[in-house]
Amino acid sequence: YARGFAVAKAARALREIGYAIRLEPGEIGLEDKAERELIKEIERLTANIGGLNLLRRLFAAIARDYDVDLQRYHLIPRVSMIGSGTPQVPWGYMLQLAVKHLFGQKPFEDTNDNWKRLIDLTTNYAAVIDVQPYIPTVFFAFRPQGLLQHVRETALYDTLFRFPQLRPTDVVRLCEGILGFQDPNVLTADGWCLGQAIEIIGALFHLTQGIRGPVIVKGVDVYRLLPRIHQSVIRHILEKVLSHPESGANQNFSCPTDAPTSENKIQGVDFLFRPLLRMSGNRFLMVDRSVCAAAFPEALLAAFRGFDKDFDNKVGKQAECFLKTELTARGVPVCGGDYDIDDEHGECDVVIETGERVVFLELKKKPLTRRARAGWDVDLLLDLTGSLLASQAQAGWHELRLRKYERLELKQVRTSYNLERKGREIERVAISLFDYGGFQDRIFLQHLLETTLDINFSPVDQALNTRFKTINEVLREINTQLIELHVGKEKVEQPFFHCWFLSMPQLLVLIDDVTDAKSFWDNFAQIRHITTGSSDFYYDFSYMKRLKETVAVQEFCK
Repeated sequence: YARGFAVAKAARALREIGYAIRLEPGEIGLEDKAERELIKEIERLTANIGGLNLLRRLFAAIARDYDVDLQRYHLIPRVSMIGSGTPQVPWGYMLQLAVKHLFGQKPFEDTNDNWKRLIDLTTNYAAVIDVQPYIPTVFFAFRPQGLLQHVRETALYDTLFRFPQLRPTDVVRLCEGILGFQDPNVLTADGWCLGQAIEIIGALFHLTQGIRGPVIVKGVDVYRLLPRIHQSVIRHILEKVLSHPESGANQNFSCPTDAPTSENKIQGVDFLFRPLLRMSGNRFLMVDRSVCAAAFPEALLAAFRGFDKDFDNKVGKQAECFLKTELTARGVPVCGGDYDIDDEHGECDVVIETGERVVFLELKKKPLTRRARAGWDVDLLLDLTGSLLASQAQAGWHELRLRKYERLELKQVRTSYNLERKGREIERVAISLFDYGGFQDRIFLQHLLETTLDINFSPVDQALNTRFKTINEVLREINTQLIELHVGKEKVEQPFFHCWFLSMPQLLVLIDDVTDAKSFWDNFAQIRHITTGSSDFYYDFSYMKRLKETVAVQEFCK
């Protein structure tokens, strides 16, 4: 009962300092007025410390969690089967508030006492929100009635305790890859081009190399590194494409559940979409290399989207080409294409074959929206359907037809390829363009697919009927596939164990040392049968890689 005790202790601590607590059967929470007062005090402390000072303290505090190889901070839940799990500090929430109050309220009171008080208040507040797992999710009992609650908790956990990250060394490669259809030398309507933006991004990472936490970059230093690009163009890209407006970021954010609404479209976190914060004197703040790295592709996509109505469709097709190029460059043969068999049509994005397996990879560019990140259940269902579930349904038809007919003729414009099963096992991998956080945990994926087999979703708002019809149709497809794949079986153990949900950045990490199809699958396989309880692909992959290296060293020493 570690979770119940942790929530109760946090609630008592807040009540003892004057914040009213609401007690209901099976639930503890803050009264609405008390929550507003608590958030106001948290923001006051943040402003008094100063957002930039707070960022420096924050990244110093999590420095121990930095993984040099993956160039990211592993912010994972403290799970335990013996009741020793404890509440986490909500670093994600604190970072977003620090960005909002970047320049703070002078005179600053950046004292250890204020820092400790802020940590205590935010930790207790996050504990009372009660979305942190205290035991590994593999031991959760999932029921359809509790599915939406778990989905909301997963989203809010990521928002409170983690923040988006991307390996800095992958940024330029990813930007060039997904924008490969864009001529790098063609100027936009406001006088800059993709090639120039890519060079500037490379310069920013060069100037901040080896630095963790907040770093201020001077415009003049970028000019010096890129003499071929006119200074006015560099300044325009830095200020208008890569930076938030002078008013700052997150100015309409206070509560973890804040998100854009029809009444206030700019409410919630917007820091995730541009990497730089403008300062006086032609200076720019990069909060942290790994954190800001995730926003560079978002900023470029947003900028070019305004010049091309068909932009998003082009990105989707190009992402598939980029994926194939990356795999081929590492010696992994790939194929794909359309097929028609017995009046059934399918489109395979990417297929990888090994001696024992056929791996179907299906890519969807649907991102996890701000409302979904804030725990809005309708948006979570729509986003997961448009990415994870749609990809799995598509790959599920490929699996069913390959098992049924033993071969598929994949046709492209000028070529065709006969994909034969040859008794091999089949794996289904859904690929998103960017990270989906805890939703890409294999245990979550299996629970989600198993729990939704025999249910339908109905919206309270009838205006959403058409969109929910799509959700239910995809779920019925997956259910139909399962029935046909296991005809005559009364019970199927772990029917979705061969299903995956990864992002493009995760795949780039996974194929670092891949040299052929076999090593590609070997890298997959090393995290196939384990769970650390972290709900974090990067941590699990790093953990198994270190474990493998340790075993290799021990064997060598013998």
